[in-house]
Amino acid sequence: MNRIENEATVEQRKNDLWEKAQKSELIERLKAGESLQDIMDSFLSQVKNVFTKLKRIACSDGRVFPVNGDAKLGIAGEGILLDEDALTCFINECIRQGVEGVDSHDDCGAAGAAFKEDAKGEATADDLGKTFAKKLSDRAAIDYGHIALKDMTGEIHNERVLCLDGTGMFNPGALLEGNKMPGHFLCSGCGFGLGAEYIKKEVPILTGIALGHGFEGRFDEKDNKFIIIISAKDNEQLAEMTEVTEKAVEKYGDRVEVKGFVHNIEA
Repeated sequence: MNRIENEATVEQRKNDLWEKAQKSELIERLKAGESLQDIMDSFLSQVKNVFTKLKRIACSDGRVFPVNGDAKLGIAGEGILLDEDALTCFINECIRQGVEGVDSHDDCGAAGAAFKEDAKGEATADDLGKTFAKKLSDRAAIDYGHIALKDMTGEIHNERVLCLDGTGMFNPGALLEGNKMPGHFLCSGCGFGLGAEYIKKEVPILTGIALGHGFEGRFDEKDNKFIIIISAKDNEQLAEMTEVTEKAVEKYGDRVEVKGFVHNIEA
């Protein structure tokens, strides 16, 4: 297959993934004017484990899920972009909440960004990502695994939305079955000790991937905006996270929309 044929194949595959995302129940109901709160409440009445214990750290990448089927705690590059203070805070909270494992993965964009900044003696970005995740597993005394490209859901980014969770329990992967939820990034850090600085760094990077080499020009400023979904434990947290998130993605203009809902987590 020559380069032009390959590019055409990739574009057709993106078109197919976009069409599936557009037909997801979440997107169709939002386009019909329903509130996100009402949609999520209805999903919770139909699907188990939408809010559950997040057992395994994996990349926020929408193509990546723990191969053992555990609910994913999503964070870019398993935390490779965090500074040392934030990483220590994150690890301590993971230990407190009983997280059981961490998986690195092939073709990690966050590891690639970290590699460009400082390769730390590693030959490739994937090697850097593996080494980081192994060290995290040692510090947290949890299991380590690696997700090969063949075990990811695909080679093309399919994220129609970004889920930014403040509850520490949101598992939107449970809504993929039946196409209730489209492909999505998952950023769980705010439920595991991280705050505004985490949002300011991770959310714009992932949004840029979606608008860039993800679905690219399929997003627009009218009916097909990239949607950031905030899940919060109460209205106060929702307001705080919304304010920070909206400022963090201002540079993308009206192609991005921030929506939120509340789910009270019982202590």
